[in-house]
Amino acid sequence: MKSIIRKIWNETRNVKAVVLELDKNMPFKSGQFVMVKIPKEKFDKLIPARAYSIANAPNDIYEIKLFIKIYEDGRFSSYFNKLKEGDELDISGPFGRFVLDENDSDSINFIAAGTGIAPFFSMYELANKNNIKCNLIYSERKEEDIIGKKILDEGFKNNISGKYVITSNESRIDKDFLSKNLIDSKLYFICGPPEFVNSIYDNLIELGVKEEKIRTERYG
Repeated sequence: MKSIIRKIWNETRNVKAVVLELDKNMPFKSGQFVMVKIPKEKFDKLIPARAYSIANAPNDIYEIKLFIKIYEDGRFSSYFNKLKEGDELDISGPFGRFVLDENDSDSINFIAAGTGIAPFFSMYELANKNNIKCNLIYSERKEEDIIGKKILDEGFKNNISGKYVITSNESRIDKDFLSKNLIDSKLYFICGPPEFVNSIYDNLIELGVKEEKIRTERYG
């Protein structure tokens, strides 16, 4: 479907946030992703589509929010970085089974690295509407790289438990850290680069979390 960039801004030094206005409503579940394509005529060349998690909860206002990391030589993002409000994008989806439904659980653990935090914002919105407790462990290289920091800081003051892990401070998420910072819940979501996800998954299994309680999403 067609979409228009309604709003775009620099979220961090290398991540842009974008709000897309869709030409028709797109039902989706919290945690799903879409494929984003830049129309060929914009740069007179075919640019490969990329997958991005939806960072807002399902709604009926024909709108989705995405966080897009910009790479200088990115096959998609280097072109996306040249776009402005009012430009068009083609959207397909939604896709994915990395989802939270309102009746899945009364509490969740979400463990993310980098832009793997994006689907948490969708789940967090849904959680607030349905009294689902959220525990978040979010790893970033530097504090200035934290995506959605204003939202998360406010959440940590009120209804999110957990913490940031800043790796430039030599902090790491290992089995011991997880054992001290997880809450007991029916669902554990892990999202980020493959090595990160695989490591956290293995740690959870070693801590006795049942495989069927763990949901993963890998990117990169």
